[in-house]
Amino acid sequence: MKTAHPESGNFRLIGPLLLLVLLFTAGTVQAGDFLKQSAFKTSHPTACALLDITRSGKRLVAVGERGLIIFSDDSGNSWTQAQVPVRTTLTGICFSDPENGWAIGHETVLLHSRNGGSSW
Repeated sequence: MKTAHPESGNFRLIGPLLLLVLLFTAGTVQAGDFLKQSAFKTSHPTACALLDITRSGKRLVAVGERGLIIFSDDSGNSWTQAQVPVRTTLTGICFSDPENGWAIGHETVLLHSRNGGSSW
């Protein structure tokens, strides 16, 4: 049986093709999983990557990696993690009034809150 050697032409072609197939397959599976799982609960939400922040009345609400949404009712001195149904990165947030807000993120996620960002 002949084996491919790293210096042979076959190995140089098959290696990158195999890597592309594996990356494409892994990415497809993960994207679907992120949309079916709720955000991880974390004991230190402010240590995670946050990508946007806004006000909802007097409340601050921030979004970030892996479905993280946190809110503060004391000007950022303490934060509470919201209930979020997805685990994909959230990149933007806005509120039309103190109760109604929308968060957007990867994988075309659009979330709506009717309670000032406590749950989505």
